[in-house]
Amino acid sequence: MKQQIKTRYAIVALIVVCLLAPISALAENDLPSIVLAGLNEYKVKGPEAAVKAWIKGSAFETSIEAMSQANTFRQVEAMYGAYIGYQVIKVKEISKTSKLAYVSIDYEKGPLFSSFLSYKSGEKWLLASFTFNMKPEVILPNNFF
Repeated sequence: MKQQIKTRYAIVALIVVCLLAPISALAENDLPSIVLAGLNEYKVKGPEAAVKAWIKGSAFETSIEAMSQANTFRQVEAMYGAYIGYQVIKVKEISKTSKLAYVSIDYEKGPLFSSFLSYKSGEKWLLASFTFNMKPEVILPNNFF
C-alpha cells in the first residue's frame, strides 16, 4: 500500500514537472536577444562586458552613467559572492516592438532582481532601460505578489 502511494506521488510530481518545464523554457525563449547577450557576457567576461552588451546600439551606448552599472554588480558580488547564472521570472510583451523582462540574477548567497525594457528597432532588439535591486518588491510589479 505504501509503495503504491509513493508511486502515485512520483507520477504526480513527474507530471507537474513536465507541465511546468515548457513554461520556463517558453519564458527564456521570449527573452529578447539583447538581454540574453548581456547575461551571457556577464558569465564569461564579467560586469563591464555585460553592461556593454546591454547598451550596444541603444540611446545611452556612450553614457558614463550606464557603464557605472558595472559597479552595482561588483557591490552585489562583494556581498553575495560569485555570479552563478540567471532565471527568467517573466517576460511581458507590451507591444509588438517592446518587451519587459524580469530576471533573477543569481549569486552564491542571494539574488539580484532586474527588469529590462527592450525595444525592437527593425530586426534587432535594443535596451531602452534596465533596473537592478536586491529587493524584489522594488523591481517586480505590485500585482506580482
